[in-house]
Amino acid sequence: DGELYFAGQDGRIVSCTQRGRMKNWVYKTEGPIFVDLVVDDRFVYAVSTDRLLYCLDRKSGRRVWRKRFDNSPTHQPRVAQGRVYQQVPNEGLFVLDAQTGEMLWRHAGGGRFLAQFGKDAYLVREDGSFRLTRVDASSGKHKAAVDASAVEFALAGQDRKSTRLNSSHTDISRMPSSA
Repeated sequence: DGELYFAGQDGRIVSCTQRGRMKNWVYKTEGPIFVDLVVDDRFVYAVSTDRLLYCLDRKSGRRVWRKRFDNSPTHQPRVAQGRVYQQVPNEGLFVLDAQTGEMLWRHAGGGRFLAQFGKDAYLVREDGSFRLTRVDASSGKHKAAVDASAVEFALAGQDRKSTRLNSSHTDISRMPSSA
């Protein structure tokens, strides 16, 4: 499409053409933007210091939805398979429907979204426990967890068989269940 999207500390999100340098649209948020935008096939996602996550139509710049949090998100949202994963300090990980903004579930214990493979989402807790957790992507229901404190590397691929964790090659698609 040749479209560029950028945002600034003035709270504006801008779409412009790559060649003609013409603005397609401008959207003004209620606060400065310090976190990178996320763009997919249909939407542009932005978080602002106004404590809002915005979802804009990529073509028109019209707001599709917005979600307010108690604290300002400090990380960009992650989008996977129709879900938006937004980490919010002191609140946890929120999972929203990408089209409607409806909250599907929340992981109050915090954690960072890593990947989604099929019906499973993988999170890493960053509260000092460093647990790699597998949850149901639709409900957030806990399925399994392993200690990830000694992780040396993690590789994620489309083929779940190639997904490996740490130097002992623990296959996270076969993580044991734990309480």
